[in-house]
Amino acid sequence: MYLDRIQSQEELAKFISHCMKDKEKINIEEFTQITENVSCEMFLCVLHHMVSTFARYSCS
Repeated sequence: MYLDRIQSQEELAKFISHCMKDKEKINIEEFTQITENVSCEMFLCVLHHMVSTFARYSCS
């Protein structure tokens, strides 16, 4: 299970590196282009982060 998480994190890091290239930030148009034409995984990661953050603050 631990090794699966490490592998997932490595795969996610490669994916983000591929999508972001040399950029530190992207704008909404670039995000939309990536989500529509490359993969919706980035959208799902952002959505997951937002839900996790919201859950942490709403349960406090």
